Amino acid sequence: MFWLAVWHLAHLYVGRDFLLTSPAQTLHRMLRFAGEAVFWRALSATGLRVIGGFGLAMLCGAALAFASAGRPWVKTLLAPMIGTVRATPVVSFILLALMWMTSHALPMFIAFLMVLPLAYSNLLSGLENLDRQLLEMARLFEFPRRRVLRLIYIPSLMPYLTAACATGLGFAWKSAIAAEVIAHPAISVGRQIHRARVNFEVADLFAWTLAVIVISVLLEKCALWLLRALEGRLLRINTAVREGEPYA
Repeated sequence: MFWLAVWHLAHLYVGRDFLLTSPAQTLHRMLRFAGEAVFWRALSATGLRVIGGFGLAMLCGAALAFASAGRPWVKTLLAPMIGTVRATPVVSFILLALMWMTSHALPMFIAFLMVLPLAYSNLLSGLENLDRQLLEMARLFEFPRRRVLRLIYIPSLMPYLTAACATGLGFAWKSAIAAEVIAHPAISVGRQIHRARVNFEVADLFAWTLAVIVISVLLEKCALWLLRALEGRLLRINTAVREGEPYA
């Protein structure tokens, strides 16, 4: 409420709707959009690109982290690539990739590229901080690999996975929409934002931005709730394993 009041006061101070619209105007415009099919098609298309790029980045990041754990030469080999992706401005990747792929595939690729270093770094940190005593116990009792993964690796990595998801989802949304604004896929939030900017429809620009923020926050909250619920269960399993209790 405080920041809404600040926004409203800033709107009154500027006094020009074409420069800064009010919270009420923005909400009214967004609710009007919500009654149109174009609004939901654009959000759905962008959301699928974001989720696809994010999910692929998490899978590839996990695979690279497992490949690097305990293998210094793999970690050293990947370091320049991960460092370059992390340091290069997203707009540079967008403009380069636009020459190689279609406008529909570009946002998903950019979301993947921006989340990959986060997923890799977080999960590698988790693997490097695994409890060696648990691994030694599993080796002594000759646990099968599948059980070691389920009872030791996954519970121990869940906090790192949750942290990567919390940060990565926001990066995925921002980078994918930035790519859409430049590439103009036919059905996308980025195209609608670009159209609003070109036509000086400031209320529309704010409305689309607010819609993205709301959807992004809701997805992030849902994902984190599910991950934390799973993390709590896995940590209980981890505790049982430490105490020597049987756990199927």
